Amino acid sequence: MSVPILQVQDLTIQFHQAGRSATVVDDVGFEIRRGETFALVGESGFGKSVTALGVMRLLPPDAHVLSGRLRLQGMDLLRQPEW
Repeated sequence: MSVPILQVQDLTIQFHQAGRSATVVDDVGFEIRRGETFALVGESGFGKSVTALGVMRLLPPDAHVLSGRLRLQGMDLLRQPEW
């Protein structure tokens, strides 16, 4: 079996607004390997878009990755500087 291109492990994302916090993605994990097709499916409002934005590090200013690991070809994306 090949090494995953993308690994998402235990991803948790929170939003902070008006002094309150809301966890919108909780403990999500998946792997994508070369040649695979991946689909993240679910009902409206279940965090698919926020998960994708978190992986790409494009979350809005009121959101942040609370915990988890994001690895792209073995590189820890959460330890890389933002552009």
